[in-house]
Amino acid sequence: MTRALLKHLQVLGLPTILFFDTHGLEQPAARVTGFMDAKAFSEHLRNRSQ
Repeated sequence: MTRALLKHLQVLGLPTILFFDTHGLEQPAARVTGFMDAKAFSEHLRNRSQ
C-alpha cells in the first residue's frame, strides 16, 4: 500500500512534504522534496501563505 500511495502522489524522494487545501487538493507549488533547513522552510511557508 505504501508504494502505491507514493506512486499516486508522485513522491520522488524523501523527505517530501505535501500541502493540501481545505478541499483536499494538493497544492503542487508548495511541495517540498529533499532537506530544507528551518530558515528556508520558514521562508517557503511565508511565501506560500501570501
